[in-house]
Amino acid sequence: MVTSRTDVLIVDDDEGTRLTIKHIVESAGYQARTAAGGHDALKMAQGKLPDIIILDLVMPEIDGYEVCRRLKADPRSAQVPIIFLSGLISAQEKVKAFDAGGIDYIVKPCSTVELLARLHTHLTIQRTRNSLAEEVRNQTVELEKKNKDLQETNLVLKRLLHEIEEEKKEVSQIMQINIERFILPDLDRIAEAPIQQRYQLRDTIRTNLKDISSPVTGKNIDAYSLLTPTELRVLNLIRQGRSSKEIAQALNIAPQTVATHRKKIRKKLNISGKKVNLTAFITQE
Repeated sequence: MVTSRTDVLIVDDDEGTRLTIKHIVESAGYQARTAAGGHDALKMAQGKLPDIIILDLVMPEIDGYEVCRRLKADPRSAQVPIIFLSGLISAQEKVKAFDAGGIDYIVKPCSTVELLARLHTHLTIQRTRNSLAEEVRNQTVELEKKNKDLQETNLVLKRLLHEIEEEKKEVSQIMQINIERFILPDLDRIAEAPIQQRYQLRDTIRTNLKDISSPVTGKNIDAYSLLTPTELRVLNLIRQGRSSKEIAQALNIAPQTVATHRKKIRKKLNISGKKVNLTAFITQE
């Protein structure tokens, strides 16, 4: 439906033609303004930008070609569709009009039906183009906002991950020092100690494990105390990031034996059958 906001600027030096086209346009429900020449048309367009312009080609002082070129050279009016209306019928004049920036060329005299049909078509195209441009602008703004939010979120996550990694390194270092200080000596002695002393050393290891594991949350400390001395050694080397081959070489055992110890450790830590990486599990938090 045509609204009163649809503004049509009619430019023609012939008064009779101007009034006739104005009557046709207004009868169809459009708002119409008229200009008697090129200078007036440019001033009117600068004052209030029309939705579409019907422009005569042959006019004194400034012809339609020049008016069109000036309007298209101005970023503010460059997108306003211009329909040329002229008595000139040569193909050369039509090509020249399109080169100047016109979107259509109607030969005088024209029927009311043809004029309104072309006017309606180009206004519909222009509204669609404007709507799409507005949608693109809105989407661009939204994407820029989301991109900014995403960048800020990534920055926060990077900082958080860095802090977590630093904390994990600190806890790992403390546990490594404590294991080497309080656990490994007892493990070395337990193999040669009498049976009664082995139980005492086992209790000592259990107590020390509880103490040195206090920074680690979310783990069942008693589960660690169920590990055998060899399993504890394997676990310590896993925590250091050693591969199964390296662990086998360090402990002078077969790689298959390391694999068996891994399975037993996973079972005692209650992660057997779960999709949990053993190294990540014992070094996390």
